[in-house]
Amino acid sequence: MSKEKDRFVTKWQKTREQGFWRFVLAAGVIRWGLLAATLFVGTQLLLSNLNGWAEIPLAFIFFPIGGFAWGTLMWVYSEKRYERELT
Repeated sequence: MSKEKDRFVTKWQKTREQGFWRFVLAAGVIRWGLLAATLFVGTQLLLSNLNGWAEIPLAFIFFPIGGFAWGTLMWVYSEKRYERELT
């Protein structure tokens, strides 16, 4: 197994021990969703492109939902890769 594959397998084993929900919430909802919402709102505020304050709570609702979807897809992809690397 190459070093890259070995690093992935080792890291993913630790990640999967923590479980699906922790990964999706930490990597998807918090890291991706909240970061994207914050960057979106910050950019819109700097550029004065907000069409009222209603966009702010919407960003903090819909970006984390997208983060949940992203986290779930990344879990599925990583599980498939993990299984492939072990064979």
